[in-house]
Amino acid sequence: MSELQSISPNTGRPFAVWQELEETEIATRLDRLAKASDALAGDLSLRRDVLARCLAALDAANEELLSLTVTEVGKTPQEAAAELPYAASFLKATQALVDDYPFTSSTDEGRSVREVPRGLGLLIAPYNDPVAGLTRKLGPCLAAGAGAILKPSGLGIQCALALARALSAQGLDDFVFVLPTARHELIGQLVAEDRVGTVSFTGSTHVGIGLAIQAAEHAKGFVGELGGTNPFVILADADIEKAVADLVSRKLRAAGQACSAQNIVHVERPLFDEVVARVSEAFAAVAYGRSDATGVTMGPVRTARALEDLAHASIRLERESGKLVSGGIRQSSTRSAFVAAPTLYSVPEPGLLAEKEIFGPLLGIAPFDDRNILRMTLSRNRQPLALYIYGREAERVEHLVSGLRYGSIGVNTTAIQGAHVPTGGFRYAGIGREGGRWGLSEFLTTINRRSERG
Repeated sequence: MSELQSISPNTGRPFAVWQELEETEIATRLDRLAKASDALAGDLSLRRDVLARCLAALDAANEELLSLTVTEVGKTPQEAAAELPYAASFLKATQALVDDYPFTSSTDEGRSVREVPRGLGLLIAPYNDPVAGLTRKLGPCLAAGAGAILKPSGLGIQCALALARALSAQGLDDFVFVLPTARHELIGQLVAEDRVGTVSFTGSTHVGIGLAIQAAEHAKGFVGELGGTNPFVILADADIEKAVADLVSRKLRAAGQACSAQNIVHVERPLFDEVVARVSEAFAAVAYGRSDATGVTMGPVRTARALEDLAHASIRLERESGKLVSGGIRQSSTRSAFVAAPTLYSVPEPGLLAEKEIFGPLLGIAPFDDRNILRMTLSRNRQPLALYIYGREAERVEHLVSGLRYGSIGVNTTAIQGAHVPTGGFRYAGIGREGGRWGLSEFLTTINRRSERG
């Protein structure tokens, strides 16, 4: 049994260890999961009970999860405290859906359509929301009547193991299996496992496409929330104070490590200089550093590699005639905090920022003069997950966004996500949806039955 270290981004040093499971134990857990799932699939009251116990587990582990979220992924205490109610909201929303969703419906005379789980859910979660990233998949999987194999990121493994202990204390080992592993070949084996019906993944586009291909090869359902290069548009008539405040808050949450964080800001020329100045001032005022330090409002990025990627992105932006306005990315020395300053570039064109997701506190602002050209630019986005647009004239805003295919669009707001609404993208930003009844349906398929008198 191999032992691996968990490194804290606050120190660059190990703070805990974890072990991979033996294959015999994995096989035993899968057998228990499959057996219990048969009961779950046929009993709505059991689904309600299991979800209620998941909520109780989350509540029982609250203090430990708060501490680990700060230590393991570098969120500030305030961000960690906000994540746990968010994580609970996905379980509560799917609890309600067990009562409200039409799992059985009648069509014409003698015919009924029953929605049933495809099979076990293989749920592969990210590190940036180490608790909510698990529950947003776990809730709909269980509500659909499927047992869950939760595969957390190795970068959020301690949070996942703490939740696993709490779930076990609630007697949920037969319904939820938290799998700590760093073995990529094991994930491939699980995708091929006959009892698995749906693969749900949140992470990079490259990895997600590979998993989608594997799932298709084995005729499995696949849900992928992948990377986004999310534009933020500020029109000349926008409420500039609100736009800048929302822009800075959305970008720097979790040190910019969110798939819905904006990559590039398009500002109509008359407001360009003022927006650049205001964002630069706001970035310069951010207290960044170790998330466990007093007064810090933005913690570190998760890994040394993430810091290196941001440094390389900065170099390329400067090669593309970008001008550094505020901050600057410096790689950390060995075994120190993975701290990145909020960094702002003024860029003549989106360039790199329209091609690659920037997973960190690095932002570019570009001017535009022609809204028709901007609309064309927005329509060509290959990772259209989220779009934010600020402007007072509703008709002009609607003309700009009408027909654009983004998974979520925020008009004068960045509050686009929630447990009751679908999240996902188009093209290379995602396949399928998470959240609400749309997320539940991803784990279901149908049995069409018609009966006639003999």
